[in-house]
Amino acid sequence: MPFGYQQPGPGNGLFVLLMLLLGVVLVVWVVVTLTRHGDHPHPHHTHHGDHGATGSPRAALTILNERFARGEIDAEEFTTRRDLLRGSS
Repeated sequence: MPFGYQQPGPGNGLFVLLMLLLGVVLVVWVVVTLTRHGDHPHPHHTHHGDHGATGSPRAALTILNERFARGEIDAEEFTTRRDLLRGSS
């Protein structure tokens, strides 16, 4: 037999099947990882329920400025909320 020659058998097919399965798992893992990252582009993003945690109008204005900068709210909503916060201080 020539060097490196393998006879066909059940062991060769199992290896190919395992490599194919490993490749599929890797592709699925990459897709899931990228999809989850797309849902949370800002890891320190505050959720809507966390806004009043400090109770400070200054902290609320900081959060409002960050939300406006990220494009989560438009200029009209920003101005309205800013005026409300400034009026309550």
